[in-house]
Amino acid sequence: MRQALSIVRKLRRGRRGRALQGEVADLPVDDPMALKVNGGFKTFDPVARSVTKVFADDVPQTDRDREIALVERSAACPAAPAWHGILTGQAGYREELIAGTPLVEIATSRPGFYASLVDEFADLLVQIASVDKLVARPAVTLVEKPLRIVKSGRDAANAFLSGCGDAMVALCEESAGRVGQRAPYLFQCFSHGDFSLLNISRSEEGALRILDWETAGQRALLNDLFNLLTVELYYERADAELPAVSRALVRAFADRLVSLEPSSSQSVQEEFDAYRWTFYVERCAVLVERRLTPRIAGVIKRSVDVFRRYEGLLQGS
Repeated sequence: MRQALSIVRKLRRGRRGRALQGEVADLPVDDPMALKVNGGFKTFDPVARSVTKVFADDVPQTDRDREIALVERSAACPAAPAWHGILTGQAGYREELIAGTPLVEIATSRPGFYASLVDEFADLLVQIASVDKLVARPAVTLVEKPLRIVKSGRDAANAFLSGCGDAMVALCEESAGRVGQRAPYLFQCFSHGDFSLLNISRSEEGALRILDWETAGQRALLNDLFNLLTVELYYERADAELPAVSRALVRAFADRLVSLEPSSSQSVQEEFDAYRWTFYVERCAVLVERRLTPRIAGVIKRSVDVFRRYEGLLQGS
């Protein structure tokens, strides 16, 4: 007899702590628990302490190969889930199930939460960057490809939400132009791609662990740092704290980078603005590369507003 499927609903903490329900659909599996994710679904086995990602049938083989390679590679980060292997026919892969409490569950209920975790966040960011070598590249080359991706998605975004694509392209062109004027070279490194409280958990052993590495890749050195901060602004959880936390986190991160690449520490502090502008372009490109829907168009529009608001907060502090 077919076992009844219990669907796990992915909760996302909304503005000022309100819970938002993630997208849920019936899934063609017999496992006790399953969660719909980008490009397929995940099933969870608490006994074996493993998570299985199964790709949807319409995911191209090249995309499967890329994700498998990146997630397997990310296992070199001490905070990442351990790698358990590829499914037959590359239908998916297995990794460690990390039991713990997502930081987003406690962020809104603890005064000084962000400032108290600056050192631990900095440690995590260095662990991610250490997966591969830091490479200094001409700054303009870091924004060229993501800017092309952003421009290619202008019309589709506008079709879902009038003016959305135009606002995104305007922000990214402005940011890319500033990068070229400000910094001849910036460091590129391995990046999680969606580093935020939603994807960081305090494990049962007490350590911070990082989940969901599907969007990992090579990006500008401070991409993950700025993603962490602007996601908090997106959900309106840390407005007043952000300027001080931003600078404290950059200092702590720069101090730790000396062990990886001595010259990168100075670059982080001197080119803080250029790294931030580069992040805006890279992040918009990640959003455009997802399957555009009315919901994603709304995320793009709000993200553009958040990035401009973050600029204002830093300049006014």
